[in-house]
Amino acid sequence: DSSSITVQFNTGYVNGAISVRAQTACGLQSTAKSVTLLFPLPPTPTAITSSTGNYAGCIGGTITYTVTPGTPTATQLASTSYRWSKPNNTTIVSANGDSSQITLQFNTGYTSGTLSARGRTSCGALGSSKIVSLVRGSDAENAFTVP
Repeated sequence: DSSSITVQFNTGYVNGAISVRAQTACGLQSTAKSVTLLFPLPPTPTAITSSTGNYAGCIGGTITYTVTPGTPTATQLASTSYRWSKPNNTTIVSANGDSSQITLQFNTGYTSGTLSARGRTSCGALGSSKIVSLVRGSDAENAFTVP
């Protein structure tokens, strides 16, 4: 029985309602009052571009990739940082892997894979990923972007 509560938002929470009603010492209860709690997600990025103009990496080489943020709707928050996922046998060599731009090094054993970026809000909410397919340099004619 309290007039205040603390709410913890667990991973995966998007929205929901919380209700409260007053109760007298005799057990009489008031009508419930509800409020919707939103945990706004960031918009999906619109593109991932490459400093080379394609998505073909050569062993030992590096390419800089830049994410283009999506435009937030009225129920979304802008991305303040990004979470990147990279292919096997690659290394993010830029100073900050959560920025809108990374430099990726292609190491021995790299053949192909996907690179993705998803926005993160100041509250820590992660949005949907934008994904591009990367190929090995000798397969440059097969480089393409996944919508």
